[in-house]
Amino acid sequence: MLECLQEGNQYVPITGKLLIAVLSVKELDADGKLRVLAKLLQFQTDAKSVDSALNHYLCYNTDSPQTRARVIPVLLDRVNAVPTNTVQNYILKCAADGASKPEVVEQLFRKGLNINFFQDLLSKYMSGSPDSVLVRAAIIDYLCDQGLKVSGDTLTDYICQSQDTVSAKIEFIRKLLDNGTQPGRNSANAYLEQTEPGQFSPELLTLLLTPASSFSARSVERYLLYIQDKAEVKLQTFRTIAQRCSESVESISCLISHGGNSIKCNLAQAYILLSKDPVEVTAQIVSWLTQQRLRINAEMAVAGAGMRMRKYVRINRGLLSYTANAICEQFKVQTMLF
Repeated sequence: MLECLQEGNQYVPITGKLLIAVLSVKELDADGKLRVLAKLLQFQTDAKSVDSALNHYLCYNTDSPQTRARVIPVLLDRVNAVPTNTVQNYILKCAADGASKPEVVEQLFRKGLNINFFQDLLSKYMSGSPDSVLVRAAIIDYLCDQGLKVSGDTLTDYICQSQDTVSAKIEFIRKLLDNGTQPGRNSANAYLEQTEPGQFSPELLTLLLTPASSFSARSVERYLLYIQDKAEVKLQTFRTIAQRCSESVESISCLISHGGNSIKCNLAQAYILLSKDPVEVTAQIVSWLTQQRLRINAEMAVAGAGMRMRKYVRINRGLLSYTANAICEQFKVQTMLF
């Protein structure tokens, strides 16, 4: 019939609905759909109709990935540009192409998409997608390579929730920062609050720190007491974190376990008892804390009973680490009156 119409020079406008209907016929395999599609596209077909067919086929058609892999390039060849909504809907909602989806995404971007129209696409995709782990990782890498950035909140979620290795996180975050991503005010804080001490990376913290970063008392405590940073930067980094804390270091109360004892004390006391930093670094930090009006010999609560640091050190001298003993000697804890 199509051949007859064509031979008779009949004017037959091909609508988007017709194209969609043909491409939705389940009884047609890839060869059949391509044959009919080729015939239809020889007639008068406006750009809007092809756009409509492309959008429907990309985002809603349920053909096999093998069939879609043959039909999609034909449709893409007939459009000058892919509508922004079509690209976003496909990437965010469609999983019909399975493992081939990254290739389709590349085909879409090769149509000369304006990256400025997709600045929130990577954030949305990272926040939730219908794809498998491997497909998702490939698409995220590709979108990042295209220069897309993410929001500070998305960056924070990635840092704290992703199972990527530390080196992979560092590489990816550097790309995002190069693309213009700005860490959020809470990014560095969330990293300190949620990262296991043994998984801490000084490089990651450095990438996340900005002049606008702010920190909670929990972050200050975790960094000082449980995270082992490089000795040469521990004092400066701690001071930076403490000075940007929403609470004064003097007001931070710690609940720690030392030698089987449950102790509630101030930050300086907790650090002396638990520090795994070199003696010199520990001494510098304790000295700075005392300048912030923290009293080493303030009363602590040991198993619920009041006790000054001087008495606790005297009774539990054998439980003190080498560093704790050295600091107690240096600051003359056993002779303190107040």
